[in-house]
Amino acid sequence: MPGRLLRQPNDISKRINAIQDTSLESVEAIGKISQVIQNVNELSKSIAAAVEEQSSTAREISQNVTLTAQASETVAQGVNETAAAGQEITRNIADVSQIANHTSQGATQTLAAAEESLQTRRNTKCPGRKIQGLTADL
Repeated sequence: MPGRLLRQPNDISKRINAIQDTSLESVEAIGKISQVIQNVNELSKSIAAAVEEQSSTAREISQNVTLTAQASETVAQGVNETAAAGQEITRNIADVSQIANHTSQGATQTLAAAEESLQTRRNTKCPGRKIQGLTADL
């Protein structure tokens, strides 16, 4: 039994040293775990910031697409209005052309009537001159 008592302090000392070593290892492991947790938190913050930036960019793209669609609609409406105005101008030009043709025909008819009237007047005056010439001889 005395040998056993002598060994017991050694055993206790070894156990205490083992417990202390394990405690130190545990503290070191906890420190490493804390560092890993801190790294994960930093990565999570970076990921969250990147996700927010992507969301912001997606919103901006969406707004740009909406504005582009509205601008395209405005341009299309302008093109339709321009086409309608072009058709109206074409109709007006056709009307003016038709009126010009009628005016030209009327002018031609008026000229022909004036020439006929002048010819009739000349024919009417000519016999009178002949008669006057005849009566002067008498």
